[in-house]
Amino acid sequence: MKVAIYKEKGRVEIEETPIPTPASYEVLIRVSACAICASDISRIYYDTAVPGVVLGHEWVGVVERTGDCVSHLKPGDRVVAGGGSQPVPAVPPVSPNDPPPAPKAIQGARARHSPRDNGRTCFPGTNEQGGFAEYLLRKAWRLAKVPDELSDFQAAACEPLAVAIHAVRLSGVMLGDTVAVFGLGAIGLFVVQCAKLQGAAKIVAVDPDPFRRELATRYGADTVIDPNACDALDAVVAAAGGNGPLIAYECAGAPDTLQQAMECVTFGGKVVLVAARWTPTSVTPVEWLGREPQLLFSYSYGTMGWPMAIHLQAKGLVTIDGMVGENHVFPLYRLQEALEHARNHVNNVIKAIIVPS
Repeated sequence: MKVAIYKEKGRVEIEETPIPTPASYEVLIRVSACAICASDISRIYYDTAVPGVVLGHEWVGVVERTGDCVSHLKPGDRVVAGGGSQPVPAVPPVSPNDPPPAPKAIQGARARHSPRDNGRTCFPGTNEQGGFAEYLLRKAWRLAKVPDELSDFQAAACEPLAVAIHAVRLSGVMLGDTVAVFGLGAIGLFVVQCAKLQGAAKIVAVDPDPFRRELATRYGADTVIDPNACDALDAVVAAAGGNGPLIAYECAGAPDTLQQAMECVTFGGKVVLVAARWTPTSVTPVEWLGREPQLLFSYSYGTMGWPMAIHLQAKGLVTIDGMVGENHVFPLYRLQEALEHARNHVNNVIKAIIVPS
């Protein structure tokens, strides 16, 4: 099978490796589509992955073979890596396909639950390998079935949607609240839609890209702001009625957006940090300390992110329409080009999709 292997900072190469054989509790999956996540770009261009791994976690595929002990999945089922209905075994079985340990990105106390260590064991042929490949393995209890109502591209979008769902649920947004969303990549655009579903009465969205602002309006944002054309902080506070929004979601990860989010919320408001910024950023707490805002950190999916992502899309309550265009879909051998497109927002790309075969 063909796989895209991370070689060094900024570079992947297509190679051929054997198709792995699933162990008793594993499933072999033929990848149908795999979207490029901003974290894939960060790992590749910030050189935080381990050379030799295969990245890509926003994938959907078709079950090709199952191990002897798998009964709830069968060949032909469409699946995503979202944690299925089967409970995780109290003592997960050891597999010959378990990945070897990889060096940690950081050491000591900072190594606890660090996202920097994600994707560092994704070697070809292991049950952690990513979806930039023709086939991959997964432990059966880590998979969720995809209903027929979802296209492959919708299914591949379940992962970032699950992140957005967790952030919105964590924020406690309620009917009638005013919120702000900084950063309108895929997760920010999903946050707009989910906050609207949750009952937000006014949504203010901030992004320098005009296409993304247009999509945010289509998805339910009441006011969109170009931070390059005005003072974003003043504009957000004014659009939220003069005292600022009750909740701000920081989905941009830009150098100044955390500070802007903390400054914009009203007294006792909340800021939910969703973006994983990979380099240091500066904040000035005295500018927001007097309003006693809460800073919440949203990571991954919680317990409901994946099943809700599947359900909301299947019911047509959340959409990816506009996020994926025809010129945003690439075959596997053009992954390097797709990464550059996604990194530089070429052709208004929000989600670049890799189709392995």
